[in-house]
Amino acid sequence: ISDNLSGFPGPLVLPDNRSGITEAVTHLVEHGHRRIGFAGYPVQKDISERYEAYQDTLRGHGISPDPDLFFNTGNNQESGGVLAAQAMLTAGMPCTAVVTGNDLNAIGLVETLTAAGLDLPGDQAVIGFDDTEAAAFLVPTLSSVRQPLARIGGDAVDLLLRQLAGETVTPG
Repeated sequence: ISDNLSGFPGPLVLPDNRSGITEAVTHLVEHGHRRIGFAGYPVQKDISERYEAYQDTLRGHGISPDPDLFFNTGNNQESGGVLAAQAMLTAGMPCTAVVTGNDLNAIGLVETLTAAGLDLPGDQAVIGFDDTEAAAFLVPTLSSVRQPLARIGGDAVDLLLRQLAGETVTPG
């Protein structure tokens, strides 16, 4: 799930990271944002794909990605979002919007920026990724790219059960 290990002989279940990020960045551009940051941990494959899609989408809108608007969260947890928000604050809030690699990072980021006195989304628009239940209850509310996590897991289990039942499942 969410990885393509070299030489792995079995089937893979991969999310569509590119289209969600493309829609999120395009939404921000359509609302007038030009300085759009990205906060995430690109060591993880999904986050790396999301970061690449973010950069490609900016270029597609005539915006050069600015490496100073990338905030490495160091992990995929709320604590990583806290680190990114602190870096943004230290840098003087160099962007007007930020896309995060996942909702947990977004939650830590939103809570930290709000605690610092920023008005969200007025001072900083934030978009998460995964549309988790925790994000649904965040105040202020969090816009998030919907990721069908249950379906991804369900598809993986279905493939495994089919293999265990003796069915040949195409690798890849």
